[in-house]
Amino acid sequence: ATNGIVPAGGSYFLISRSLGPAVGGAVGLLFYIGNALAGGLYVLGASEILLKYTCPNRCHLFGPPIENQQSSFNHYRIYGTILLFILGLVVFLGIKIVSRIAPFTLLVVFLSIISILIGIIKSAISPTYVPICIIEKNNIKHLIKSSILKNNVIHYCHSNLTCNGEICPLQQILCINNTNNNINCNDINNVYLINGIPGLKDSQFRNNLKSMYMKEG
Repeated sequence: ATNGIVPAGGSYFLISRSLGPAVGGAVGLLFYIGNALAGGLYVLGASEILLKYTCPNRCHLFGPPIENQQSSFNHYRIYGTILLFILGLVVFLGIKIVSRIAPFTLLVVFLSIISILIGIIKSAISPTYVPICIIEKNNIKHLIKSSILKNNVIHYCHSNLTCNGEICPLQQILCINNTNNNINCNDINNVYLINGIPGLKDSQFRNNLKSMYMKEG
């Protein structure tokens, strides 16, 4: 029970008034740290989805492509700062504005959940073909990053020596400048393409229902 309408603070307001300033302060500090860390992760996740999936070309501002690690970090900082400024402005305007925006944010969450369900259904009917390059050694599959293959997996995922008059990326990374102890030039003939998003149609759930253990030794 409260003495009236809760002006702001939500559950923290009720806890601090019910249990006293000592417990309320400790709980408030935990709330603050938790929300601050969660907010940072939410902003980073939103920036990453925007840059990598929503508009990777149009949202690119400067420097190397988004696939470059340093370039992606710089873009995350820029778009994250913009999102933080917008969120800070909304909170600064007061609880009334936050309450008015809440239905919109709830709608976004609802549409996201619906999109996931639609994607599951679509993958069962007609899965999207997203090729990834795999090199296999001793029945262990290793993923070759698309950045190594110049972001053209279909064109460069093979064991050929030359590509358009120059050394192919896989030959370069595995045979000439190899720094990987797990795979080497002898394994380059075991490279092939698979669909990175097989979907429900590929029976992955059914294939993984049973327990599978490696042989001892």
